[in-house]
Amino acid sequence: MIDRKKDFLISDNKIIASWLKERKELLVIYSQLVAVTEETPEIEEIELINNFSSILIDYVSTGHFSVYEQLIPNLSLSKEHQAHIFGQIYQTTEIALAFNDNYENISAKPDLDKFTKDFSIIGEAISIRIDLEDKLLASR
Repeated sequence: MIDRKKDFLISDNKIIASWLKERKELLVIYSQLVAVTEETPEIEEIELINNFSSILIDYVSTGHFSVYEQLIPNLSLSKEHQAHIFGQIYQTTEIALAFNDNYENISAKPDLDKFTKDFSIIGEAISIRIDLEDKLLASR
């Protein structure tokens, strides 16, 4: 029995560690996109946007389908507080999905004004999401 619990905790930690690594990759690419200038080759910018969209969806999906399932049984938060946090996380998921719908596998440079607005929105959503997820991680 103790061995099974130990194996579960090790597995849980591996999933979370992998997910946090994915989060870091997402933030690195986000920072690279922030640094894009007019001198940045179009192909490089398109590749960054595509990579960002891909990692964004992987990160969000892993959270929903692996990490949160591992965290929920171990949270020390009230059910109401959990519902509030997950409600806000789901709102950021909708923003991530909308961003991905607009920029997944693009082959040409997007409209600068629209992309700038969408990129700002997704940046804010990621920041909110990370804060909420960190609250969940801290409460287990």
